[in-house]
Amino acid sequence: MPSRFLRTYLLVGIGVTVVDLIVVWLGVEFAGFSILLATGIAYLLASVGKRWLNHTWVRDLTPSGKYQARNFWQTTGVGLAVSVAIMWGLLQMNVWPAAPVGYLLAKLTVSLLIFIYGFLANQFWRLSSEFLLDLHPSLPATSPGKFLSVVIPAYNERKRLPATLKMVMDYLSKKSFEWEIIAVDDGSKDGMRSYMASLFSPSENLRLIRNEKNHGKGHAVKTGVINASGSYILFLDADNSTPVTEFDKFEPLLSPDRILIGSRYKRGTNQQIKKQPWYRILISRLGNTVIRMFLLLDIHDTQCGFKVFPHDKAQAIFGLQRIEKFGFDMEVLALAALSGIEIQEVPVSWFDAAGSRLRPFRDSLVTFRDLIRIKINILTKYYHWRTTRLDSLRQTRALRRKADLPSEAKASVKADSSGN
Repeated sequence: MPSRFLRTYLLVGIGVTVVDLIVVWLGVEFAGFSILLATGIAYLLASVGKRWLNHTWVRDLTPSGKYQARNFWQTTGVGLAVSVAIMWGLLQMNVWPAAPVGYLLAKLTVSLLIFIYGFLANQFWRLSSEFLLDLHPSLPATSPGKFLSVVIPAYNERKRLPATLKMVMDYLSKKSFEWEIIAVDDGSKDGMRSYMASLFSPSENLRLIRNEKNHGKGHAVKTGVINASGSYILFLDADNSTPVTEFDKFEPLLSPDRILIGSRYKRGTNQQIKKQPWYRILISRLGNTVIRMFLLLDIHDTQCGFKVFPHDKAQAIFGLQRIEKFGFDMEVLALAALSGIEIQEVPVSWFDAAGSRLRPFRDSLVTFRDLIRIKINILTKYYHWRTTRLDSLRQTRALRRKADLPSEAKASVKADSSGN
């Protein structure tokens, strides 16, 4: 933080602390409030006043936006609880002079601790403008050769992927634009590779890229995106839980400067939702709340497997991606938000497909670990550093070379694709 902003922030803090003490004194001595109630009221008034002064005077500390306002109230709520708890603890110690000097000294101690908390929250939780990314591709972008690339990550999907590919190809064959499908086999062990070769005949519209070992959904999607040639890149799940026909809702909204993501929780017209078990809905909603708190994303559904990225934006964002498991959605959306790219949610239909290998509790813990990793990467400016690192460039090139592998995918269905 520049020194002039730090000085101004300190002046704001000192002024607010003085007002804070006066409010407590007035509340206890004249309004008849308890010390703890007066402390809570004073903290709320001080927080609102400090936020207004920081925005109108310091200005640079907190980027504006609805998601920042919500996270201000989240951190303020935590600060309020901590403030009252510390005040209660201090009052239990028999070290203070008689009232009102005693409780005012205790309140001053609390104010100093909360001032430090507020500074750290402002700088590192709600994020100052210095954390924003100047995004550029980690590899010179390929010239888009088609309008749409559809990336489908798959692991042990022998039973479900053929039917999904048939539905996607039938849908796209009715479109007037040029398209391609890239199915990424992430080290499957169920014979999917040879089975796919037996079902499909050669075509330039369908490619199968194989990872020799299983890395995770995030790595598979990244591999497909880096090898995509479309002006827009859609990735969807192998179980087709959000039908490819939902792309009709996305098509009128496409823009080179906008990312479109499917949302199961943002209500819209012509939307059908086959509900999950209650415990998965609970985990999903709690998880989304935590994600929004950590990453400042004003997004109802980060994890829906139906997203469209403009080609150049996708190449740049996925070139920085580090999370290889299910948490990759959070990372790429956080990178987009830090880069100032517009993210628009589109209500989509979604059906809970049978045979999901998602383990709700275990995978939730892994995703939470990934969430912490992303937050640390942002705070340490790892992504800024990675944009100039040579190994990032090499890794992206290595993934792109996978496109030069002999095609093992084939395009028009010539056998039963039910997977039986």
